[in-house]
Amino acid sequence: MCQEIPTKRKHLEDVASTCCNLSFSCRRQYRGHLRSQLHVSNNAQVLEEGIYKTASSFKNRIATYRITDSGKADISTFLESVKLKTCKLIHDTISQLNSLKLQLELFAYYTKFINDEELIQLKSFNTKYVVVTVSTVLENVYDQLADIIKNKSDEFQEKDSGFAFSKVSHLEINLNSFKPIEGSSYIKLPPNIEARKACINIKCNDNKCFAWSLMAAVPLI
Repeated sequence: MCQEIPTKRKHLEDVASTCCNLSFSCRRQYRGHLRSQLHVSNNAQVLEEGIYKTASSFKNRIATYRITDSGKADISTFLESVKLKTCKLIHDTISQLNSLKLQLELFAYYTKFINDEELIQLKSFNTKYVVVTVSTVLENVYDQLADIIKNKSDEFQEKDSGFAFSKVSHLEINLNSFKPIEGSSYIKLPPNIEARKACINIKCNDNKCFAWSLMAAVPLI
């Protein structure tokens, strides 16, 4: 792990990243390094060949994984080659947490020439979070998210950025535990809300109070 190493100076501290073999002149640089791809790569936990866990919290209810495949150059081929690994990883997590919020983010290298010098930058293209459950067909969801990533990468190259695709770095998978709000039984309203007489709150003995409230609002024909 990267550790902070204090110095004797009063107003500035030297900090060092022991795992990355780097040193920094201030805490702000050090904190920025902790978010860098270099630090994430050096601290990743290898799960199996080509699959790494880069971050987790709350007993794996929030986790980030990285999938690589160095043999695939273009984005479409890469996304297709890691499809089975990605779906299996998501499926295994769903079996533990029942439902998830899923996001994919592809990282790739792009190049362009400025004054006859080649500039190489790492760019990323992500999707919005989507909810997946035990009944979700993961292959279909993956294909939809992969199409979004490919469209974003195509749009980026078509802009006047001057960058050209070089190679894929990795696919990042963000998995967050998701617990949707469920219906419940009758709960007495707080006095200040009940006094307004503006809320329908049906007394019932089951967990269908929302359905009873809807029925109460619909006039009988």
